[in-house]
Amino acid sequence: MDSPSQTQIRSCELPGVDSGCLFEALDCRHALQVTQIASLSFPLVWSEKEFCYFLAHENRVCLGLFSHYGGTARLRAYFLGLLVQGDLDIISIATHPEDRRLGLGLGLVSEVRKNRAINRAFLEVETSNFAARAMYEKAGFEVLGRRTSYYGPGRDAFLMRWMRAIPAR
Repeated sequence: MDSPSQTQIRSCELPGVDSGCLFEALDCRHALQVTQIASLSFPLVWSEKEFCYFLAHENRVCLGLFSHYGGTARLRAYFLGLLVQGDLDIISIATHPEDRRLGLGLGLVSEVRKNRAINRAFLEVETSNFAARAMYEKAGFEVLGRRTSYYGPGRDAFLMRWMRAIPAR
């Protein structure tokens, strides 16, 4: 992904994922599918229109992982972020419940990080979401701090950051 809004389709090579799997840039045409996966993943979900705001944003970095069978595409996981001056604010990542624990989220994060315009990435993750935290740590994110009641009363979040390694001279 050379620029945030560029549409590219690349096949994915992830362990445990079939060969009919492709990474594709997302836009508002995908808002319903994104909303459906989000509603299966989170207790509070934005509306389709609110997701479309991010999917249409000029600074979007939005990627989906699709399976293609017989001319039909099924969104299995998505990544939504906004990139401003080298800093990527990760808005939402989710995987369809049937496809969890296959490395799809990690695959999306890895694919997005190929964008050389990204120097740092930030996200919030609920402190009790152990699976997501483990995935982010595996992807090289570190905890910077805690946001009290970020997701509502008694639902704290960790602020996490990833930084691109600076090559030695």
